[in-house]
Amino acid sequence: MLNKLYIGFSKTIEPPKSGCLFINDEAPPIPRARVFDPLKHCFNPLRGITYKKAREIAGVLYAISPQGEIGRP
Repeated sequence: MLNKLYIGFSKTIEPPKSGCLFINDEAPPIPRARVFDPLKHCFNPLRGITYKKAREIAGVLYAISPQGEIGRP
């Protein structure tokens, strides 16, 4: 399934059957829906990362902005 972004005037969206990340003020009435509370839970995408993967990510970030330099005209 591809990533989808719904934007519109309707306040109701039919969630996909396979699951999704639903960002809203209230949890939808879906079985097994979970609420992410940043005061109780955490999200660390770098947990368990290997040295090789860390170097790859650093390489991508340095390619975007080498050594923090600001592009000059």
